Amino acid sequence: MQWIVFSVLVWGLSQSSEALASRLKPPVLPLIVRNPYLSTWLGNARKEPWSKWPMFWTGEEIGLSLMAAVPDTGQVYPLLGRPQDSLLPTNSSSGYNVSYPIYVGAKYDASITNLTYMIPPPRRATTSPEPLEITLSFLSPITPTSTLRQSLPAAYVTVHVKGNMNVNIYMDVNGQWVSGDRGSQISWKFDHLLSTRRNSTLLRWQVKRNVEMLLSEIHDRAEWGTLHFVAPEGTQYESGTSALLRKHFASTGILRNSNDGVFRSIMDQEPVFAFSKSFTLDDAKKNRHKEAIEESVTFSLALVQDPVVKFASARGLTYMKPLWKSWFPTTDRLLSFHQRDFDNARKLAAEYSDRLAVDAYFSGAEDYVDIVGLSARQVLGATAFSGTSENPILFLKEISSNGNFQTVDVIFPSFPFFLYTNPRWLAYLLEPLIEHMLSGQYPNNYSMHDLGSHYPNATGHPDGKDEYMPVEECGNMLIMGLALVNSLRYPHHSIGTQPKIFARDDPPTIGIFPLLDFQNTNGVDRLDSPWALHPEAIRNARKWVERSYKLWEQWTGYLVEYSLEPENQLSTDDFAGWLALQTNLALKGIIGINAMSELAQFVGRKEEARFYKNISDTYVAKWEDFGMSRDKTHAKISYNWYGSWTTLYNLYADSLLCFHLHGTTYRKPRNNYNQKPLHLSGDEQVGFVPRHIYKSQSKWYHLVRQKYGLPLDSRHLYAKTDWEFFSMAISSKPVRHEILESVALWLNETVTDHPFTDLHKTEDDGGYPGPNFYARPVVGGHFAFLALQRACGGRAMAGLDFLNEEDIDEKPPPCEGDKCSEDHDVKPPPCGGDECHKDHDEEEDYYDSDGEHGSNTDTGSDSDSNSGTDSDGDGDIDRHSDSDSDSGGSDDENNNTDHEHWYDSDDSGDDSDHEHWKDEYQEGHGDYDDGHSDHDSDDDSDGHYEHGHDGDKWRDEYHDSEDECEDSGCHYEYDSDDDKWRDEYRDGEDECEDSGCPYEYDSDDDKWRDEYHDGEDQCGDSGCPYEYDSDDDKWRDEYHDGEDQCGDSDCHYEYDSDDDKWRGEYDDYDGGEHKGDYYEGEDSDQGYDHGDYERGDFEYSDDSDYEGGDGGHGYDDGHDWREGDGSDDEGHADEDYKEYVYAPRGNRFTQIKMGINLPDDLVRPAV
Repeated sequence: MQWIVFSVLVWGLSQSSEALASRLKPPVLPLIVRNPYLSTWLGNARKEPWSKWPMFWTGEEIGLSLMAAVPDTGQVYPLLGRPQDSLLPTNSSSGYNVSYPIYVGAKYDASITNLTYMIPPPRRATTSPEPLEITLSFLSPITPTSTLRQSLPAAYVTVHVKGNMNVNIYMDVNGQWVSGDRGSQISWKFDHLLSTRRNSTLLRWQVKRNVEMLLSEIHDRAEWGTLHFVAPEGTQYESGTSALLRKHFASTGILRNSNDGVFRSIMDQEPVFAFSKSFTLDDAKKNRHKEAIEESVTFSLALVQDPVVKFASARGLTYMKPLWKSWFPTTDRLLSFHQRDFDNARKLAAEYSDRLAVDAYFSGAEDYVDIVGLSARQVLGATAFSGTSENPILFLKEISSNGNFQTVDVIFPSFPFFLYTNPRWLAYLLEPLIEHMLSGQYPNNYSMHDLGSHYPNATGHPDGKDEYMPVEECGNMLIMGLALVNSLRYPHHSIGTQPKIFARDDPPTIGIFPLLDFQNTNGVDRLDSPWALHPEAIRNARKWVERSYKLWEQWTGYLVEYSLEPENQLSTDDFAGWLALQTNLALKGIIGINAMSELAQFVGRKEEARFYKNISDTYVAKWEDFGMSRDKTHAKISYNWYGSWTTLYNLYADSLLCFHLHGTTYRKPRNNYNQKPLHLSGDEQVGFVPRHIYKSQSKWYHLVRQKYGLPLDSRHLYAKTDWEFFSMAISSKPVRHEILESVALWLNETVTDHPFTDLHKTEDDGGYPGPNFYARPVVGGHFAFLALQRACGGRAMAGLDFLNEEDIDEKPPPCEGDKCSEDHDVKPPPCGGDECHKDHDEEEDYYDSDGEHGSNTDTGSDSDSNSGTDSDGDGDIDRHSDSDSDSGGSDDENNNTDHEHWYDSDDSGDDSDHEHWKDEYQEGHGDYDDGHSDHDSDDDSDGHYEHGHDGDKWRDEYHDSEDECEDSGCHYEYDSDDDKWRDEYRDGEDECEDSGCPYEYDSDDDKWRDEYHDGEDQCGDSGCPYEYDSDDDKWRDEYHDGEDQCGDSDCHYEYDSDDDKWRGEYDDYDGGEHKGDYYEGEDSDQGYDHGDYERGDFEYSDDSDYEGGDGGHGYDDGHDWREGDGSDDEGHADEDYKEYVYAPRGNRFTQIKMGINLPDDLVRPAV
């Protein structure tokens, strides 16, 4: 039943494809687009096709014209190009009149562009009251199931006529197809070509430069190769000066089957090469019932080049032959097959377009069908198939931006198209890069940017001075590598995986992904063997990974060292300039490391897989701390660019590679389970990148979207369409629909005049922002949603369903335990001691719902009424719930305004050290005290209240007068920044009496660490050292209570103020014995965090800190070397303690003794 429904749907879309295809009106449409040099476009697609000449992708004109002549009326109608320029003006002796048809419009799908016209019947028509319909159909077939057909550098032009009027069709081309220099000398010839069909011949024009310039370009057009213009039997031919030839056809309706043999330059009496075809539709014998007759003629255009490129292969510089030569030894056989195969090619192309339309339709926006249909030919129009049938290769030109050869960061945005359409083509794209780097011709330890500075010469970069995008390209290669492997592991991944009939049981053994085992299905031959459903698919995938494992490992080693904090470099958006600490770039590198863990696992290297997995899990948690905004609503452009935002398009790879469906290997500490990674609770346990990142970015895209789309980042109002579609694919359905409709609106209204640009303004006229990009293959990124639909065995999109769930009202979750906090993001971990701190993150839990600065009255009509709740029955108010119920301007429950969430850190209600607050207000036993004056009815209550200076961010806490605190030290924290700062203020001597009460003030919310030390009157003789961590990114806190509190025990507690990543582990010290992962020195006060390093089972922990006491050094895992507060006589810590330290540049773990200076190659300088 499913199959029947599906078939009906496909049939319905096929029948309605004309209506769907006409929804959008782009400024430029593809006509004949097969490779970087066979690329002809309709440049004025919103106007009549005869208003301008067709153009090359650069925008320069190219000679291609079509006309229709109605002999019964003497009228000539230009259809395409400007042939009328040769016919006007007319006079009484001309023998014809120039008229213009009614242009119905253009329709297109992934492979075809149709231009339809109506010619009205003669005014005194007696037999033909209906108009004549003419359709020019340009077919550049995309055939995912037949790589052989896709490799052919040829396209079809079919002229369909329908009616009862006789009509003659004319078509010509000029020498601009073979050179970018209008002064180039060209030669040509006409001949007959024997068709493979019995008793059939073809007519052919051949045009080329007199002197070909091998592997050279002028204005991006090839200066070598031959144009073949082919027509079937029953057509007429002629060459000659353009004006004379067109006038002759206009006046007579025929050509003279002659050849002008005077070779000359392209525009010297412009020679053109023409065919004509006559259709007799007004034939009483053929049409007795006067019904409209339909007939057609099909021409072929091919640009044959041999070689296609020059490539620095493993065996050296090589002239690469076209792939089609593996099956057709001569050009004549190629052309004969191509002309004969028209019906099969059209059928296969239609199957792809229908499937594409169905899949795109289910995106939720009908316009998506047009967008991907318009993009498909443009992607393949930048490629050329080469190699042999045993080892095929696909070369790519970075069209329009700089012409680089096989640019990795151009393949990457394109690769969703290849994953969706045929992943084997992605393997062929990566092959030349892998072969070149495996051969040792590239000197750097990161992936190269491209194979050559300008296509078609892939001469490499033996000096290593290609464009500097090391993190970008390493991440790209690893992500695409795993995506390719996954396409073989998961069934039904692409169009190319549709089941076929196997010709034999034994697969070919030559090459990893050869094209030898062709299939024959439903009468169509030369079809590829299935991709993912092949019996040897998994074995081939393993062979592919193992062959180049050296490179995967090398690139990952670079990412381990440099991806978390990328140095100043370019990303793929190089037009935006150099930048350090790029958030989006770092994420790509980290996902690349995680991809390597799966590649290693796939080929059985389990230890290496665990190694890379631990690193990537650690990095992604740190990345969130560094890269997300302080209010956690969006990603920043770079870690230190506050107030900025960026589209996080590299998050797409997390879902495409199925990481969002899997858990993380982040491990709990072994001995103390009181602290755990907060993002691993509940639904956050699913996925590599936490789900709330997806949700935040999706919401942000909705907020920052402009008229014509989603800007790339906050620096400019221009959009990159490939990254828009990466981003929309992992957004909620409403946001996805918004972005799609914005791009559709832009396509209809933009003033750009070149093939589909991927960089445009999102406001004004939607034009080019500079630089001007067009015709680039990166529009393959528009297939991001389609590739994701098929990823992970079809489960990828289901794994993103959480994006479409309604947001839960941000209220505190149900509390666990008698004395838990009311932080609304996460639940507090169990406390590790009687007097431990309960704060568990540094999110901005101080929240003033109406911004009334904590006053006890509201002047507006919507006031906040708060009720106090004693959850544990100890008589203290532990919780306040906020409700908007008081319209009279005052709060009627306990007189406490805006008490959204609060929590008493020690549940005592007194003035103990509130180091980290997540609570908002502490309710005293008596009435409300506003912190400015004393009107507490109970002098003995410890009524500490918070006063909010800012409705969004600030939350203060004030200390009431002496009559409340009496002689206590009453130290309070004042938090002026909801992200970073946690200060503590000391009241006057009358409160602290004789205590020294030294406090440290942290003047920098990014770097500094506070330390508090209470006076002797409180701690007795104990030193009571407290470490306070005011930075939620890096440092870990340590608390040690005094003897008067802990008795004889050394109560060491760890408090982790970062809710994203780290939960350290502290254990008591007993007689110098090291317990678990924490060692606390007895006399030297040395704190040692082992960081879970063990030889043979390494867990990489980027924040393993050694904090020295009396002569200690602080050492952070090879990234930072920090001196402690003091040093012994020799400046060393106890050398008996050892740690396994990760040395990034050595790509290994090293056991070092604490206190020994590290070699330079083990210490990574801070960025």
